[in-house]
Amino acid sequence: MKTLLSTFILLLLLSSCKKEIENVYAIDPVYVSQSGQKNNLKSDLQFVSIAYSDLFGQQISVQELNALLAGYNSVGDKALVIDLIIRNLLVKPGIIKSTQQDMQNDPDAFIDATFERFFVREANEMERWYFGNSIKANSQLLPEDIYYALMSAEEYRHY
Repeated sequence: MKTLLSTFILLLLLSSCKKEIENVYAIDPVYVSQSGQKNNLKSDLQFVSIAYSDLFGQQISVQELNALLAGYNSVGDKALVIDLIIRNLLVKPGIIKSTQQDMQNDPDAFIDATFERFFVREANEMERWYFGNSIKANSQLLPEDIYYALMSAEEYRHY
């Protein structure tokens, strides 16, 4: 009887002891880039051509393109030349633009359309807030001023 009892206890112990399974979860690293991140610098030709078409809604003529590129290539300070090209294009007649009244009446619609036009993306909340406050705070601000701010930004130089 003693052996039967000890066998029973041994079987009971063996059947009740189970190895605990430990689950281990591994996570692979995921690198997320900002949506719409632009890494490629526009060439001189691309920059001038795109700036013109963004403002006028048509292709630049070969003569005007060559004249702007000659000026661009003749000066060593590219940032200065880019600034001058943008300013030159913004004062030319024929720019497709919103009116100052439309910009003041609906700053959000103006900001959305302008970001889509120049950056080919939606404005984020911070940009919408900043430009919206600037438009509301300064009644003298023109659409060309916002166009200049976006076109002279580093992001505009990339695609």
